Amino acid sequence: RKKCQVPLRFINLLYGLLPIYQTTDFQWRGNHFAELIQAPESIMSSDLKILRDERIIQKTVSGDLNTDRARKLIHKISLVVKLDQNCSILVDIRDTTFQPQMSDLLEISTECSKCLAEFRHKIAFLIPNTEQRRKVAKLFKTCMEAHGFEFKQFFEYEDAIEWLA
Repeated sequence: RKKCQVPLRFINLLYGLLPIYQTTDFQWRGNHFAELIQAPESIMSSDLKILRDERIIQKTVSGDLNTDRARKLIHKISLVVKLDQNCSILVDIRDTTFQPQMSDLLEISTECSKCLAEFRHKIAFLIPNTEQRRKVAKLFKTCMEAHGFEFKQFFEYEDAIEWLA
């Protein structure tokens, strides 16, 4: 019975990656298959999609957001980025609650630099237009730019897509 675990997981993995196979210029790089098989959950879900025409990986997050959840989000996105490094990233966190300390922002941006070390495209976040979130956004932008990312935050989806294109 144990012999069935890997093939079943492989079938689930391929089913979850079907949208990525449909992107243009898809090709395996390095040993990403081993990384994907070891992933604790499917990397594709209804809230993570690839906008093929715009070459954007889009992730929508809702609910409570903390440093651990942010790290898991970064790892999930990085797996998709490894499959197609010609995409920019859009993360929609407008429906989240998050009250980080400066140390949390530094930790999250450092995790981005580790997981997305080879990433050379733009990253945009959609954030709620509130005073508190604008302050956090300004600090996080500084952290991300210190790690060399081209990073910007937006309140409107259309503005973010235009900047990423």
